Amino acid sequence: MVYKIGQSQGSGTVILGCRSDTDDITGQVAQVATATPVNRNEIEAALGEFRGPILQTPPPHSAIQVGGKRAYDLARAGQTVQLAAREVEVHRLDMLSFEWPFLRVDIDCSSGTYIRSIGRDLGERLGIGGLMTKLERTSIGPCRVEKAIDPASLTKDSLASFVLDPLLALPGHERIVLATQQIADFRQGRAVAISQGASRLAASAPIAAVDETDRLIALARWSPETGRLHPELVFAE
Repeated sequence: MVYKIGQSQGSGTVILGCRSDTDDITGQVAQVATATPVNRNEIEAALGEFRGPILQTPPPHSAIQVGGKRAYDLARAGQTVQLAAREVEVHRLDMLSFEWPFLRVDIDCSSGTYIRSIGRDLGERLGIGGLMTKLERTSIGPCRVEKAIDPASLTKDSLASFVLDPLLALPGHERIVLATQQIADFRQGRAVAISQGASRLAASAPIAAVDETDRLIALARWSPETGRLHPELVFAE
C-alpha cells in the first residue's frame, strides 16, 4: 500500500541544451551539439502541453520499486531500467524567468509528479534537451516551507510544541474510530469487525484508524471479502 500526502508545490531551474542520465545536474551531463537558443514564446507554448493530466515516465534514477529493488540502485549498477509511464496532474506550471539556457518555473502538482521528468520532457519537446539543476519544494499538502523549523534550533523542551498532528498528512484517508478492544487487537496485528462507517468504505480506499480522541492509531485496509478492517501500519503508543 502506498500512502501519499497529496498536492505539492515547488520551484525549479531547468538548463536547456543538455541531457543527463539522471535528468538532473548530478548525473553524466552531455551538451546537445545541435541545440540552438529558443525564445520565451516557444517555451510558453511548450509549457502548455505539461499542464493538466499528463502521462509521465519517471526518471531511471528514482526510488520506484522494480522487482523488489529501487530503480536508482539498478541504474547505478549499470542495468537498463524501464519504468512505465503513469498519469499525474499538473495544476499550475508558470515560467518565473528565462535567460538562455536557464529557465525557472513554479509548479503546483499532484503527489508522485517528477519535476525532473518535466524538465527533461520539456527539453525534448523543444528539441534541445533539458535537465533539472535546482529544485525546491515549497509545500506538500498543508505543510509549507515558510513554517518550517531549522532542526538545529530545536531542543528537548521545545520539540513538542512544533510537532504536527500526523492526520494532517492523510487528507484523503477515510477516518474510522476504534474502540479500546479494537485498538488492542490492531496492536496485535488482528483484523477487526466494524459496525459504523463500513458502508462508505471501498476496498481500495486508504483508511486512518483513530481512537476516540482522534489520535492516529494505524493505517488500515477494508476487506469486503472478510467484512473486517485490517491493520497495515500500526504506530507505537
